[in-house]
Amino acid sequence: MKYALLLSLLPLLLTCSKSKPGEIIKVEHVYVSLSNAPAIFGILKDQFGWPVVWDYQDWGTFESGGLSLGNAVLEVMMPPAEKPEKRYGIALAPSGSASQFVSILDAGGIAHGPQQKTPHWSIVTLEQFVPQPVDLFLCDYHDRSRVQEERQAAAANLQLLQHNPLGILQLQEIVINTKEPLRFETEWAKLPGMMQCDNHFVFTEGPAVKFMAADQFSLSLRIEVQSLQKTKMELETLGFKTVNNPQGLQLTSDELGLQIYFIE
Repeated sequence: MKYALLLSLLPLLLTCSKSKPGEIIKVEHVYVSLSNAPAIFGILKDQFGWPVVWDYQDWGTFESGGLSLGNAVLEVMMPPAEKPEKRYGIALAPSGSASQFVSILDAGGIAHGPQQKTPHWSIVTLEQFVPQPVDLFLCDYHDRSRVQEERQAAAANLQLLQHNPLGILQLQEIVINTKEPLRFETEWAKLPGMMQCDNHFVFTEGPAVKFMAADQFSLSLRIEVQSLQKTKMELETLGFKTVNNPQGLQLTSDELGLQIYFIE
């Protein structure tokens, strides 16, 4: 099914491989905010062997650490004191600047939050495009060369067996289960640079995003691995339980605060 999807998207990807300034080119990272974020970051780094993109640290207004899933980063974040509940976030990367992205949105009459600038990045929030408790935003890193080098160095460690006991290849897709999938698909289709195939939103690189109908909200990561059998054995050795279902090999531990499925 994975290869059928890629083949169906090939003409679209070839046509859109050169993005216009300001258009979205990929999911740069996805985050989850957890009250026990330092401990979860340690499990994913030390037991799962996911390479560190940036060490867990205090950024002034929040704490977080970043781990590589090959083609995207998983950020494990401590929620702020005023918002202690668990939240998720999806950061989109533009081909141009945040200012160019805002100009495109304004020209199309698309609502968005104000551009927020820090010394290292600029963000633009996009609240109406995702259900709660998900934060969607454009993230424009000012020093893109350095950020890209850090991502590539961490991703390269996934090619080394001693650093990749679960056999991770890449994050294939982010699945958002919601009562209103058609509503959010309609909103996403308005974003500049979006490419859609059925209920998948795809990019010139990185994971796809998919909306699915469900009675209750959930967000899951579908991670491609070299061997499901090897991944299952390694997880069981580490003391984590799994179960096979139609979406893949599901990690059933609630300890991580994440809904993860492994696929080949």
